[in-house]
Amino acid sequence: MEPQELEAYQSRNGRVVPLELGDSDQLRVGDKVLGWGYPLGGERISKSEEGEISRIEVNRYTYSQEYWLMVQASLQQNRGNSGGPVLKNGEVVGIAFQGVSASDRINYFIPINLVRSLMPLLDKKELIPRWQYEAQPMFPRLKEYYKLKPGQGGVLLNYVIPTGGPHSFGLRDNDILFEIDGHEIDNFGDIFFEPLGQRIYFEEIFNRKRVGDPLSVKVIRDGKVLQIKGEVTPGLPKLVPKIFTRANYFITGGLGFVELTYNCIKNLGRSGQSYREKYLGEFPMKPYQKIVIISEIFPEYGLAETSVYLRRVEKINNEEVLNIGHLYDTIQTLKKKGKKKVLLQLPGNIQLPLDLEKADELDREIKKKYGILYMKTAGGFLK
Repeated sequence: MEPQELEAYQSRNGRVVPLELGDSDQLRVGDKVLGWGYPLGGERISKSEEGEISRIEVNRYTYSQEYWLMVQASLQQNRGNSGGPVLKNGEVVGIAFQGVSASDRINYFIPINLVRSLMPLLDKKELIPRWQYEAQPMFPRLKEYYKLKPGQGGVLLNYVIPTGGPHSFGLRDNDILFEIDGHEIDNFGDIFFEPLGQRIYFEEIFNRKRVGDPLSVKVIRDGKVLQIKGEVTPGLPKLVPKIFTRANYFITGGLGFVELTYNCIKNLGRSGQSYREKYLGEFPMKPYQKIVIISEIFPEYGLAETSVYLRRVEKINNEEVLNIGHLYDTIQTLKKKGKKKVLLQLPGNIQLPLDLEKADELDREIKKKYGILYMKTAGGFLK
């Protein structure tokens, strides 16, 4: 709330006394908490029945699809409670945000310390590392294959994105990560984390780091123990990111192209299910790789049945499409070279020609006819 908004509100409703923020690192399983909010069923603020903390862990956030620390509690909360404070002894220790609809009183809140740490970075997102990798638990046959000695363990990094944050730091595919900042990692990826007083997934160490912070890890690589020290490096964007601003798109030659995001998949409804199943959990194989799809085929293109062509653009003239910026630049370059037509290649060996010679004329017609303000993302494509 802006100062002028607060002043106007207080002039009509009286002085606002802010709640004190607690220290969520001091929360423990079994602690009693309660929540406030505006759930379904009424217009006024509502207090939930007191609940008990049952679990503190690193898990997937439904909205962002990223893994962060969360707290599970048996609070009586419903739709509308999201964004409301969760209190312990009168202090805010978290923010309610999601639950399991098919269960009874399984709800989660964001630890207030996580909120505190991320709020100053809303306009400095580049300082959040966002490392992407795949880590696999170690089991006896896998340990035997990698010739680990008795007592050696950790997690197998079975995929490290080339030139991504972990790769730039020095980690490689098939490294066995067994220590991070002095914390020993067990075969399931857990460490004993003193601030929380319990075992937690090792990723919590990364989540508390910022780009440029010191980091020390130990790995087993080719049977040898290596220690890697340095500064946390910036990561790469996801293959299918979650965006909170404008989408990356452009329209040309009667075709509308958009870069696939989690928001886009949700907006596509049932037709987005195939994209969710195929791409949502995947990692980019190259830096800044994204999924570009044909989202619209205008009648002016001249195609009666369009649904089969509304899919990913894999190649243009046999060149792999890296992202929407790359596709747009390739089309513009080919136009300048005098190319009259190009061929888009879609999954299933489907081909779709694009007439570059008539594209500009068709673009003007479509822009005017449908009242389109911008034929591409205003301000340029976001990385």
